[in-house]
Amino acid sequence: PGDVVVTVTRFGMDPRSPEMVTMNVNRWRGQIGLGPLPAGGEATVVTPVDVSGRTVRIVDLTGEPSGSGEGILALWDFDGESSWFYKAQGPAEATRATRDALMGLVEGVTYGDQ
Repeated sequence: PGDVVVTVTRFGMDPRSPEMVTMNVNRWRGQIGLGPLPAGGEATVVTPVDVSGRTVRIVDLTGEPSGSGEGILALWDFDGESSWFYKAQGPAEATRATRDALMGLVEGVTYGDQ
């Protein structure tokens, strides 16, 4: 019940298009019992941050009450060829508390020739 599960997934796609952002955010919202965002609503939950010279997007779904009591904190990065998703999911408060550790994980990652 207090466990947060962290997964790292690689996909061969560029996640930066508005359609991909909306699709991923709404999929994650559905995983914790939240409805889809209205058009343009992803700007309220997606924050770009600089991590080791790369622009990484953070999606924080830990502050909105969900029917499941769960939250998702996801960071996604693009290495020029693939998308890398770092996602923490579990009880909302515990998931929110993983932010620094998840950021540290992404800061330490290098891709290929970087």
